[in-house]
Amino acid sequence: MFMKMFRVSFSLFLILFCIFTIFQVIHLAYHSWPVSDDISIASQMQNYDSMLKYSWNYYKTWDGRLLNNLIYPLLLSDLLSQNIGVMIHALALVLSAVLLAFIWQRYAFPGTLKHLPYSFLLILCTMWLGLTPIIDETVYWASGGVDYILYFFFLVAWLSIMIYLFNTITPLIYLYITLPILLLWSFLVGTGNQATFPAVVFLTTYYMLIFKNRSINRKYALSALIFFIAGAVFMYIAPGNFRRAHCAKSSFIWDIPHMWSQYVIILRLFISKSKYLLPLSAITSLIGSIYVCLQNKELYTFDNVSDYFNARKKLLITSLIFIIAAFIYIGPFTLVPHFASPRTGFFFMLFIMIGLWFLMAFITPLILNHTPKKLILVTAIIAYVFPFVLAGLLNKHIMQDISLARNVRKQMVERHEALSKGDDYPYRRGPLVVVRKIRGDIPKSIHFRDISSKNPGDWINKAVARYYGFKAVIREK
Repeated sequence: MFMKMFRVSFSLFLILFCIFTIFQVIHLAYHSWPVSDDISIASQMQNYDSMLKYSWNYYKTWDGRLLNNLIYPLLLSDLLSQNIGVMIHALALVLSAVLLAFIWQRYAFPGTLKHLPYSFLLILCTMWLGLTPIIDETVYWASGGVDYILYFFFLVAWLSIMIYLFNTITPLIYLYITLPILLLWSFLVGTGNQATFPAVVFLTTYYMLIFKNRSINRKYALSALIFFIAGAVFMYIAPGNFRRAHCAKSSFIWDIPHMWSQYVIILRLFISKSKYLLPLSAITSLIGSIYVCLQNKELYTFDNVSDYFNARKKLLITSLIFIIAAFIYIGPFTLVPHFASPRTGFFFMLFIMIGLWFLMAFITPLILNHTPKKLILVTAIIAYVFPFVLAGLLNKHIMQDISLARNVRKQMVERHEALSKGDDYPYRRGPLVVVRKIRGDIPKSIHFRDISSKNPGDWINKAVARYYGFKAVIREK
């Protein structure tokens, strides 16, 4: 009776803690302010009487990414409401964590969905804390975040629909349906730092080999290979790739030794910016698996290891697929190194993280099966306490940044209202319009870069001046 009351109380408290954490993540987004690319795009939009005309021109003259060119104007039509778009990004991050937790829980430990809040909280904390060096550029940046968070959300939501579709039709029909969709996706999404190739891997190999409730046979392996090759081809021939390379005055490099050296450089870049993600993923996925197993004793009580291996080998294959897919994802970046940045490693990092979660789901029952009962009690206590400690660290970090971000946004709104007065703006230094510097610290979690205090010709300064109708703008020292 006591244990039942404890578990009910624990589950209720866990759900409330999840809701509080979600609120904090979105609340921080509310206090964001448009910066760099955001203000530049907003200033360029003023020259067009139609958002569609602006989007098409931007696609032709700069980045070749059609889908986000259509989304940018919606998010940046008004600077004061830009934070609504960023809040959508933050919500997409939360929903992505929910869907990943669902996929992991549903297929790593079937029949244990009641533990979804536990898995969600661990995955959300892992994504945030593990991606801290780039979380500002993937969540709290209007024009940049849409490329990564929203695409990831769209992708996972699409995959959830495909689970049903693939289980109701034959693989061959699935192949004929999905290949044209992927070709269209490649055209719309465009450049190499988007979700084209991860979409191929996610949409095909994963579901074909794992989610279909049949044994892995040659037909499925061949289908997966076809999709891998098709995905690579689509990645290279996507019109947006050639458009952006042309606009950026870059060219595709087909020299194999050079491409390999670029591969190593880019791999180091991605890993260096996510150095906390791998150990944190390993720890959280291990504890998450321990918690689910301890709630369902039959998961780790078995007599024959070989029988267990045969019954759960799909998890090991799933893990390998995600990890291999992560390293394949880097490939297209070697063609045009200009496209590679820590931000573009977002999918690489997430693929590694998901692979580790499935790997630990395979390993944990083997560990618990050979663990003495006294140690199992200790691990149970750790499993119950750990999510609250981890989420507590996350919430402490976010609450500190909310306080700082609120101060930054307040000052930026004051600056916006003052600059909007045009010729009545009081602070001038000859032809220069001078704005006050931000007082207080800048939070690390929001993507904020103020205008230069030295160079009025800086591209952000020029964008701000163009937006408000001045000749030149500079920030006080």
